[in-house]
Amino acid sequence: MRNYVIVFVSMFFLTGCNDTCENLGSWETTEDSMELVAVHAALLPNGKVLTFSYNDRNALEESEGKYQIWNPETRSPEGENTYIEGWNPFCSGHSFLGDGRLFIAGGHVHWPGESGAENVATINLDESGNPNWDIDFKAMGNNRWYPTVVTLANGNAQVIGGSSPILAYNWAGTNDDYEYYDLLNDRYVNKNITTIDYPEDGAFNYPSNDERQEVASGKKLAGLYPLTHLLPKPDDGSAPDGILFVLTESFLRLYNPTTNRIINTKIDVGGFRTWWTQGSSVLLPIPIDENGNPPDTVKVMVIGGGTKGTNDENVPALSDIKIFTYDVNAQTISETQKFESAGRLMGDGILLPDGNVLIVGGAKTGYANTNQDRFLKATLLKIVNGERVAGYRDLADAEEDRGYHASALLLPDASVMVSGGNGNWLGMDGPEEELTSVEVFSPPYIDNPLLTRPIIFDAPETLQLDQEFSVTVNDPDVASRIVLVRHGSRTHSLDTDQRLLNFTAVKTTLSDGRIRLTARMPDDASYIPPGPYMIFVLKEIVEDSEDICPQDFIPSKAKHVLVSNYLEKTNEMVEEISVRITTGEDDLRGDNRAFIEIYDRNDDLLGEIKLNDGGESFANGSINTFNYTFDSSISLRNFAYIKVRHTSGIDNVVLDPDNWSINQITARLRSGINWRTQIDLSGEPVIRLSETFKDWKVSF
Repeated sequence: MRNYVIVFVSMFFLTGCNDTCENLGSWETTEDSMELVAVHAALLPNGKVLTFSYNDRNALEESEGKYQIWNPETRSPEGENTYIEGWNPFCSGHSFLGDGRLFIAGGHVHWPGESGAENVATINLDESGNPNWDIDFKAMGNNRWYPTVVTLANGNAQVIGGSSPILAYNWAGTNDDYEYYDLLNDRYVNKNITTIDYPEDGAFNYPSNDERQEVASGKKLAGLYPLTHLLPKPDDGSAPDGILFVLTESFLRLYNPTTNRIINTKIDVGGFRTWWTQGSSVLLPIPIDENGNPPDTVKVMVIGGGTKGTNDENVPALSDIKIFTYDVNAQTISETQKFESAGRLMGDGILLPDGNVLIVGGAKTGYANTNQDRFLKATLLKIVNGERVAGYRDLADAEEDRGYHASALLLPDASVMVSGGNGNWLGMDGPEEELTSVEVFSPPYIDNPLLTRPIIFDAPETLQLDQEFSVTVNDPDVASRIVLVRHGSRTHSLDTDQRLLNFTAVKTTLSDGRIRLTARMPDDASYIPPGPYMIFVLKEIVEDSEDICPQDFIPSKAKHVLVSNYLEKTNEMVEEISVRITTGEDDLRGDNRAFIEIYDRNDDLLGEIKLNDGGESFANGSINTFNYTFDSSISLRNFAYIKVRHTSGIDNVVLDPDNWSINQITARLRSGINWRTQIDLSGEPVIRLSETFKDWKVSF
């Protein structure tokens, strides 16, 4: 595939705007402030916002933080702030697990004594919608201050980067141990397997006077708050949980979390994109066609950052916005657009339901602790076909210039909440100022009194992979699409949960005049990882165009839905597996060897069946059945796939290859006295195994 780098001059697109461009959106400063600085914010499955932060500006070393709920409908806090005893999750990482719980990892280090940076927690909602903090998990294997957490296709949460904040050692503690939250077994797991050799990156050409984390040494994948997104898995089965886009400092890599492998050498994207001159990143809209088919490429936008990784308050921010295109099956990524705009670091890029991107906050110069020339104006980026920036326009001014430690979230009514901010941070002395106010920005698409919004009457509350689903709406002008936006969880300009799927829908007019939109879910969770989402529909105002005004669509208010990829399986405990194989035209000879291996969702081996360990031959067309009893019962939800493995006994396979064709394979699982068929495949053949060694994987 040939890649082009396209540079647009933004002012070209600002000319010729008609009167509709006079609508700049509006900011609302809510009447009631929070009782904390909302450094961390997450949209819970019930539509309310959980905010959390440190305890007190004069007690940063204390081992407790605090949290508070904010209600988007009333635009006000709900209840008083509540202390989190024994742990300060300030500067942690977080994302939503596949069952809708929020997972939080790491936090602030306390001096002297215990650290909070190795703790983890999950948050679920009780019957009244109140958050329950469960911190009764084993600690991580390492301190992770400023880590990134990202949810994988299997619903687990992977923890990347973070370190002990020891300035004297230049954050050398950043490490890459394979740590994750195991959703099915409700436990935290760390695997110390960093002895794996990663690809040799080559020279790191740092600008002078840079102060960088030591990701160039050893096996460092990521530093502090790497910009990370889940990308789709390839068809070859090598990455069942998806591939991760990981950008640390100036360096972009692709990472396979299943195998703990970096699968490409670094791509130098320029500047310094992560802490302490943090940029922002957005996984651009993913189109799903009417049959549930996803695209072969997806795109990630990176917005700004610093020109240098240094604590210099006079260093200018980067002025570029870059788009990177990932080829799913080739597992390659390349820059395909560079767009110049105002320089910005610490801004928040928010993916809107209409597919455009809103940028709020940030500064033009400086770094995290000390910055200046902060942005009050919101900026709207026009995204064409989910692929490229066509232009931008500056919108209305906020009241507060929030600076460091601000946060922003898309709300269910399609407005954007902005909270937190310390202005400047004075090192160990804490913040110079603290902003507890909340502002809500209504983009032009809902701030126009001449436009009426479509209304969703009926929508599913749960969705599964490869499921047809429908949404009923009131407006005949609704577009033939359904939009799913994952609930956000943001801090420090980072939101790995941010994701939008744009479903092409079949539009039907019902007898009562209502409109039914019908679409199909993809069958691949790496495009739509499980967890909480919002369903929007769009009213078409004008045909899609590259002009940034007038607007193309106006969104509805959202309905909430939980997407699952494995929870349709019951939690039965499996004691035994029975596998039946019918041989095709080519037999299995006695001088070969064949095995069946059973794996769980973490790619751990559950059991091995040796098919012809005694040297037996399987004749053409023969039926062979094997049973294996597990050492201990295993949850049905935890089974992932079986692998049929074949090794040839022929010395010279080039001249005389030895093959084995399988025409049918069936796998059944036993719970008590009940058997369940999980795999039943037949063909002429289903698979043909050949050469010296080959294996074939099939999912349960």
